[in-house]
Amino acid sequence: MKKKKTIILKDPQLQKIRNNLRILWIRWKSRQWNQLHDIYDKIHFDENRNIRDLDTEERQQVKDLRSRMNELDHIVNYSICKCTVCSASDKDMTYNPEQHRWFCVDCYQQLQEGYKGKEESILFP
Repeated sequence: MKKKKTIILKDPQLQKIRNNLRILWIRWKSRQWNQLHDIYDKIHFDENRNIRDLDTEERQQVKDLRSRMNELDHIVNYSICKCTVCSASDKDMTYNPEQHRWFCVDCYQQLQEGYKGKEESILFP
């Protein structure tokens, strides 16, 4: 998106559906991330081995696992599922085009007021 966008739901039933979908998405991400992390731990920390003790194939596997874990983190952290600042997943959200992130309305307003009159105020239009 190229413009600031605020999504507000007033209907309690729609809010409940939105919140439940967000929770499902976050739980899915956590489950996937934990599975990858368990595999990562088995390879990386099995018998107290150091990263230098791993062979080329294991190093590549560790690198791929870390990459997929980071990708999962990115999917949720940059989505509308939760606020970048307070991690709330049950609030209305505002998209900040300058940072390419979603913030809950409360956090966005606080940040906007905090930067008001400063050179960095362009970060929160």
